[in-house]
Amino acid sequence: MKIDGEMKTTEGRPFLAVVITSEANMGNLEAIRQANLRLADPRGLSDDEAKKLLATAKVIIGHNHGIHSTEVGAPQTSMELAYTLATSQDPRILDILDKAVIVMLPSHNPDGTQMVVDWYKKSLGTAWEGAELPFLYHHYTGHDNNRDWYMFTQAESQDTAKLLYDRWKPPDRPRPSPDGQQRRPHFRARLCRPRGGRTLILPWSLPPTASALTWQRDSRARASGAWSSTPCTTCGHPPVSTL
Repeated sequence: MKIDGEMKTTEGRPFLAVVITSEANMGNLEAIRQANLRLADPRGLSDDEAKKLLATAKVIIGHNHGIHSTEVGAPQTSMELAYTLATSQDPRILDILDKAVIVMLPSHNPDGTQMVVDWYKKSLGTAWEGAELPFLYHHYTGHDNNRDWYMFTQAESQDTAKLLYDRWKPPDRPRPSPDGQQRRPHFRARLCRPRGGRTLILPWSLPPTASALTWQRDSRARASGAWSSTPCTTCGHPPVSTL
């Protein structure tokens, strides 16, 4: 495991990218990265050259943690996950590390996460302990940087693009780029309210290779994965299919 890059957040905190893979892959990391970049942009790539690259290529997995400031479990989980991957002798994990290079962003919004921690410490032991933040948890946008994927106006979005997508180009379809998030107890109740559908096609995925309906079903499937198979205890909404 090693730090593969460090940039700065809006408020000047470190924004890290960490690479986790096998010792053999770590010794050949730059060659693996260059091969993946070549495959990601196959213009001028012959069939023979592509087959040669694919024979030794490794899967590049981008793993983000904590894009939502109030979901503090994700950046804490990143430390547990990194430790497990780096120290485990489980044959299954060793096999994964031999076949893949994991590029982890341990904290996707360090500024907002620190705001949440500071506010909780301030409220600890008071009547308003655990209350929502009474201020914005991003210095400029008033929301987390997951709303910035189509503009890249914020430092955190730009850091992610440079450290993960520009540098490694993990494939987006199929998607080996999980985003560690956290569901609050009332999350499902919020989604039970009637609301219109919304589809967002991210810039690094263009040109899209699937219909808008497929993308919408994909988004709904990932969201419904956090829901239980029981009716909502708040509004009685029936269980939601995972499609």
